[in-house]
Amino acid sequence: MPDPTPDFIDQLAGLSPDSPVAALRREKPDLVAFAQGSDQSLLEPADPNDLSLLERHAVAYRVGLLTGFPAVEKRHRRRLLDFGRTDLASHIERYPDVKLEPRLAAIIRHTDLVTLHPGAAGPEDIAALHAAGLSPAAVVTLGQLLGFLGYQIRAIAVARATQRMAVQNFAIAIGYNCVFVPLAVIGIVTPLIAAVAMSASSIAVTANAVRLRRKSLRLADRRITS
Repeated sequence: MPDPTPDFIDQLAGLSPDSPVAALRREKPDLVAFAQGSDQSLLEPADPNDLSLLERHAVAYRVGLLTGFPAVEKRHRRRLLDFGRTDLASHIERYPDVKLEPRLAAIIRHTDLVTLHPGAAGPEDIAALHAAGLSPAAVVTLGQLLGFLGYQIRAIAVARATQRMAVQNFAIAIGYNCVFVPLAVIGIVTPLIAAVAMSASSIAVTANAVRLRRKSLRLADRRITS
């Protein structure tokens, strides 16, 4: 039986344990476990090695800012405060107008590049990270972290969109059954009109499914909106 315990994607998307969308995610338990395990290993590893916990949460906080997800921002701002750097979150938010330490500045600059322009990073950008003091292992970990955060942001956006469209679909179905069916029964509308209304409601539900499938989650030039 799938584990109903909310993971970070559920929590950040605002899904309750009994939500249909949360239940749908549990139909792929391996994927849920992978996402939760990746979150733990990339953001809270027992041995952070060459990329510190502070740097990891600074990256995640910046991604939350760039993509416009307050829940993500809040989570990682809280962790930055845990490290005793009460000013760091505001400095990251205002970067590049506010200077950061050279190593952290290079990390945040690379975060902006990969988040806003996926695929644009080249060898010179990797060289800039090395020049700022990041080891090859740290650069690899940073790439893994940014890749996972991109996935997590998109999963949250899709979960929220699915939740909204499910509510819309229920509203359409309830509206049809509560309005047109009784009106047809008492003869105020003809069966033909009721049938047309039923078809329209089905088309609206199908259109919602198409909208969800085509929902653009690009970060370049605009934010993903929740």
